Amino acid sequence: MAESKAPKITITATAQTAGIHYSIELILCSGQRADVELSRLRAVMEKEFPRGDETDG
Repeated sequence: MAESKAPKITITATAQTAGIHYSIELILCSGQRADVELSRLRAVMEKEFPRGDETDG
């Protein structure tokens, strides 16, 4: 069976005095690691997986 090439996303939420701090680590299909702001996560994912590139089974 072929290994899945899905990215891995780790989201950590930490309560702080000023509110909740989110830390997001994204490991892309290429194995590249990136710390991503929550507001930029969608843009990064769309760059990694452009529309029309979806494959089902």
